[in-house]
Amino acid sequence: MKNKKLFELNPVTLTFKDLLFESEYRHFRHTQSLQLLRIVLIFIIVVHGLHFFSDPLILGNKKMLMMLTRGFVFLPSLILALYLSYHANFEKMRTSVLLLATCAHGIPLCLLPLYYGGQYVLEYVSGNLVTIMFAYYFIGLPFIPAIITALFLVLLNVAVLLTMNLSTTILYAGLEVLFTTSGMLTLSAYLLERAFRESFASSQSLIKEEQLRLKQRESRLAWLENITRFLRHELKNSL
Repeated sequence: MKNKKLFELNPVTLTFKDLLFESEYRHFRHTQSLQLLRIVLIFIIVVHGLHFFSDPLILGNKKMLMMLTRGFVFLPSLILALYLSYHANFEKMRTSVLLLATCAHGIPLCLLPLYYGGQYVLEYVSGNLVTIMFAYYFIGLPFIPAIITALFLVLLNVAVLLTMNLSTTILYAGLEVLFTTSGMLTLSAYLLERAFRESFASSQSLIKEEQLRLKQRESRLAWLENITRFLRHELKNSL
């Protein structure tokens, strides 16, 4: 009964009801995903660096704002996250650092269409969805902070689209892509996180059962050893 309560998972928040076991799971996920996180951060930094060459070709005379955003918002947040990932206490501040990096990407991508106009709306909506995807899958944000951040970015994006003077076709297309894709990403992230946690709970349950069997076996062996020692002592005295 105690072990069953230990592994019990809240189906809404996707957290274990036992706080110590929840802490063990987060430590396990952190150590398992840290190297992948660093690789992902380096990859995104390189991609942003390459965009300094493509932005002038795509945006023409309006390239400056996008390049400034990359140079003073996107890249600094990523480099800071990569630098802090080597800090001894990064595990404790990981969620805060990655939330900062996610918002540093998502918020500008929501607001930039106000400057660039309806011509690039779908591109920036797609960029925002990519940010949400990375938050869910690649940088290892806990599910609740990730879904709150994703919801905030989606609502901000919707507010921006509604304030713009867009044609009905472009507005509906942007909203459809935004809601449909973000919903699918959220559902799949939920199912994936739940599968990870259930797998971890199952493996830990087997480990604890094996440890209990070994402890019981050691207790029986110790009991037999004491009995044997007692009988040997009694036989020696009798002789």
